[in-house]
Amino acid sequence: MTKRDLDELLGQMPGQLPLAAQAEAQRMVNTAMPARLRHGHAPRARWVLPVVVTGGLILTAGASTVAITMSHWGGVSMPIKNVRNNEPIPISWTTETGQVQSCRVWIELRNPPPNSAETLDAAITSRDWAGVGQELYDTTAPGVDDDSVGESRVGRGFDPVVRAFAAETFPGVGWLSEGVGTDLAAVDAWGFTCVPPAE
Repeated sequence: MTKRDLDELLGQMPGQLPLAAQAEAQRMVNTAMPARLRHGHAPRARWVLPVVVTGGLILTAGASTVAITMSHWGGVSMPIKNVRNNEPIPISWTTETGQVQSCRVWIELRNPPPNSAETLDAAITSRDWAGVGQELYDTTAPGVDDDSVGESRVGRGFDPVVRAFAAETFPGVGWLSEGVGTDLAAVDAWGFTCVPPAE
């Protein structure tokens, strides 16, 4: 059975699981989530986001919803009722060794209000993001998990920026596991994809 076969079968299932079962499935996903995400640190797009959203796919499989794959997060599925921005948040910085790192940030909303994707895209394009990545690279202390191009440190620094941006764009929005099992609009995941720096 392929992933597409599974998605089709799940899409044909009637009804949803009770809220208690959905909450328990989310608890299991949160337990399996890497510690850096549980502690509010930014995911590392190359491997963390697929794990987190795959966990979400396991949850949605039990909740009998369909998952879709978005081209800008290749191979990463999300519940069909969630939305992501189509216009990425651009961030870039230059490392101490002169490597230029260019990334795009994506935000995924659970229980989105009407026209959320359009609202999110408009808020992203109306803001000047120039210099944000460099400022975070320069001011966020490197961690033990930092890599040579600074994705981890910029991710750690960008987490509160994304959270504040989401709250400004959608007042009252929940963050990650807040409101699971309810109809509260919440940021389900965020992360970024980066173009490998030129050698």
